[in-house]
Amino acid sequence: MGWICVPQDRETELAVVEQRCYRLRYAYFRSLDCQWQNTRGQDYLELRCEESQVAVAVADGVGQSFYGDLAARLIGARLLAWLWELASIPMWVPSALEESLLSLLALATKDGTRQVQNQLLPSGVPALHLEVLEKKRRLGSEAMLAGALVQMRCAAYPYGRLLLAWLGDTRVQLAAPDASDLSAELATDWNGRRRWSTRRGVVGGTPGILVTDLRGIGRVAVHTDGLGPVAHDLRRNVSDGALAQRLRGLVSSAGSDDVAFAELVLTEPINAVREGALKLGERPV
Repeated sequence: MGWICVPQDRETELAVVEQRCYRLRYAYFRSLDCQWQNTRGQDYLELRCEESQVAVAVADGVGQSFYGDLAARLIGARLLAWLWELASIPMWVPSALEESLLSLLALATKDGTRQVQNQLLPSGVPALHLEVLEKKRRLGSEAMLAGALVQMRCAAYPYGRLLLAWLGDTRVQLAAPDASDLSAELATDWNGRRRWSTRRGVVGGTPGILVTDLRGIGRVAVHTDGLGPVAHDLRRNVSDGALAQRLRGLVSSAGSDDVAFAELVLTEPINAVREGALKLGERPV
């Protein structure tokens, strides 16, 4: 319960939070290379959870940019704060949410640029390596992101509420109580060319926004692309023990990627007819 900011410099084994209305699982693993070098992972994961609502933010730093973990940490934290503030707004209008999120991403470039400029470079590295890093610094740090805000049903929202936001190939999954996939409602190609940059702001297209209620929804998951084949295990409602084992195996080989994920399963799903969701965003720029 409360606020969970998962550290980027160590592994967080599969953890579970259980409440009357939901079951929340999350984990964070650095790639094997990051573990060997004892460096921060490029992914970022932050959560806030109460009995009546849960917010999750995941960001994936672009490895070819300047310290992608920096961009992921900054924009992931901003996304989580934005989602949590929206919980108190009585009505969600997708166009207004998109405008608000675009404003947040634009304003974050100022702090992002400052952090990039102030980032210390490692000592004792070859001059050629330093030259490459300084060139990357001029281009900025970049990340992709996705987040979810889930509010359980109550007097004000008898069917609950769900808000999803994403940019790039950091992914969101939706499933029905019977585990059938509903992710097609997002109608996105998870394009990695869409991202946020500390120097340029939003690149490649606008964020995707989806607003709906919880009728016909049994599970919401948010994860970086490093989850890879294990993402299919989530759709099959894999057990805690099996999932933990698969996650460890996923990052145990050379060339593995960082993994950050959170999954919320509704233990009291609303088995009513599902109505259309309101989606906006992902227009190319």
